[in-house]
Order: sequence, then C-alpha cells, then structure tokens
Amino acid sequence: MRSRYILVLLVLCLLNQTYGKDLQSVPLFQRVGALKVQIEQCEPRGTIDLTRCPINLQRDEYLKIYQDQCLQFKINDKNHHTQASDYCRNTGGQLLTVKDQFKEAFVVGALSSYNFYGNVWLGLSDAVKEGEYRWVTGEVSSYFHWALGQPTPILSAVEDCVLLKMPGGQWYDQGCDLPLDNFPWICEYPLRELPTTQTKTQSTRQSTTTQTTTKATVKPTTKPTTKPTTKPTTKPTTKPTTKPTTNATKQPIAKSTTSIATSGETDTWRTYRRPH
Repeated sequence: MRSRYILVLLVLCLLNQTYGKDLQSVPLFQRVGALKVQIEQCEPRGTIDLTRCPINLQRDEYLKIYQDQCLQFKINDKNHHTQASDYCRNTGGQLLTVKDQFKEAFVVGALSSYNFYGNVWLGLSDAVKEGEYRWVTGEVSSYFHWALGQPTPILSAVEDCVLLKMPGGQWYDQGCDLPLDNFPWICEYPLRELPTTQTKTQSTRQSTTTQTTTKATVKPTTKPTTKPTTKPTTKPTTKPTTKPTTNATKQPIAKSTTSIATSGETDTWRTYRRPH
C-alpha cells in the first residue's frame, strides 16, 4: 500500500508540474499523454533512439518519436500556414496531422513539457471545399477537437486553416496567410530503416555470391581438358606414317634397275650372234 501511495503522489506531482493551475480543465487522456512525455524525459540517455529520424534533423530536445514518426517541434519560430507547410515538405516531412486522441495527447504533453502555452499550426484546412476539412495528405478528417463555437460560421470565408491552442489542445479555425497569421508549427517525418539491418543484408548477399562463384569455376574446367586431348593424338599419327613410306620406296626402285640391266645384256648378246 505504501508503494502505491508513493506512486500516486509522483503521478500527481508530475501532472501538476506539467499543467499547473489548469490541471482540472485538461481532459484525462491529455494528462496521460503529458505524463508519458515526462516519464520519457526521465529515462536514461539513449533509451529513446533518435537515430532513425532523418539525418538532416537536428538532434535536440525538440525532436521526439511517436510510434513510427519523428516529430520536430518548431515552437521557437513563427510563420504563415503555407510557409510552415513548405518548410516541412522541403525537409522531407509534412505539417502535423492529428487523427486520434492518443496522438493529440502526446503532442499536448510534449508542448506542456516545454512550458509552451501558445498556438501551433495543424496540417488541416478546408481551402479546397468549404466545410470539408482535409489533412495535408489529402485525407478527409474524421477526428476533431473543436473548441466551443468553432469553427466560426461568420468568418468561414477567410478562416480556412486550423490551430491547436494550448493548454487544452482544442482546435480553432484561423486565416492561413493573413498578416497576423504567424504561429509556430510541428513537422512529422517517417522513421528510417535501421542501419544494422541493411548492413547484415548486404554482407549476406556478398557471402552467397562468393560461394556460388567458387564451386562453379573449379569443377567444370579440370576434367574435360585432360582426357580428350591425350588419347586421340598419339595413336592415329604414329602407325600410318611409318609402314607405308618404307616399303613403297625401296622395292620399286630395285626391280626397275635390274630389269633394265638384264634387257641390256640380252640385246648385246643377240647382236653379237647374228653373223653366224
């Protein structure tokens, strides 16, 4: 019982530091979101891994991870809605989208941890079609957290964009690019794939390629070259060349010479005997 009592006091203390006197006016789910952010900040360095955020984003207290997104809180800058949206897009992200109460609770809790009690732009507007609010992704919103009396019907023609106002996190319609429409904003970015996974995949592919190349090169080359060349060359060349040449050259020349000489002697003997 004592440990539970201490835990409850700790929770109440954290919530009181987050919202101060406005604690009772804040919905319960937003108090839980604020508590989650406070607990994350108390965790040891390195527990919340920011390495998966885009490399062009500055690693500081204004960069946080929510589920599969990196959120960059530009609460120290002000701009019109269009310029704020352009900034997020040019850095690889988009203006903040809030499609359920859980993400809204996280955002409100983070803003409270910065002691920020102003307004921030949402990536939501009905500039394309009056009354149809779409996120910067093109998706029609099904979740809203309008403040009482919002959106204002009288000014609907000039107020096409939406602000999230602290400390309660309620939504207000607002002009997008009028001279006084300069407010902070929040960008969201998709998480990158883990670098270790890519390294392991590449090394596995390289080892597979090496093994395949070695086995295929050694075996086919050695055996076919040695056997076919030796046997056919030796036997056909030796025997036909030796025998026919020797016999044919000696015998015809000897017989031809002898017959010529004999015929010559016979003719001489016959000539000598004729006068008798």
